[in-house]
Amino acid sequence: MKIINLFFIAGLLFCSIITGCSKTGDAPSAGNDNNNSNNNKTYPAPGWQAINAATYAYSMTAVVSIPDSLQQTVGSTDELAAFIGNECRGSGSYVERGNGLKPVFYVLIKGAADEAGSVTFKYYNKKSSFMYSSGDILQFVIDDNYGTVDAPATPGFKPM
Repeated sequence: MKIINLFFIAGLLFCSIITGCSKTGDAPSAGNDNNNSNNNKTYPAPGWQAINAATYAYSMTAVVSIPDSLQQTVGSTDELAAFIGNECRGSGSYVERGNGLKPVFYVLIKGAADEAGSVTFKYYNKKSSFMYSSGDILQFVIDDNYGTVDAPATPGFKPM
């Protein structure tokens, strides 16, 4: 069993080097099944970093709020990132809005002029060590916005 875990970890390291994104949060910690009713697995903090900005000349902006069902544990150390395929195209900045409004994440999503891939958001909740994914929810559009400060987008997140 230890040899299998060693090969699994080596494979994850190899994949993270090849894809150019920090992927440590995309695989559960070995043997850490959570016993909550939703059977989420716990993950280490991913530390997502967007691919080098010089790689893609164009961008779009996302202002994302976490769904109400996950709001009670949202915190400033949580992480949110945008992906196209396996590439991290933007990592979110947590922003408190005050006046009882939900916090949001601002994400600058990078892409190419002829970008054909769909954008997926991944959210990591540090307090619970759970990881969520929105699945492919929108197309990359140059200079477009997904959500605004007054009306942030709230993608449906499912446990990974």
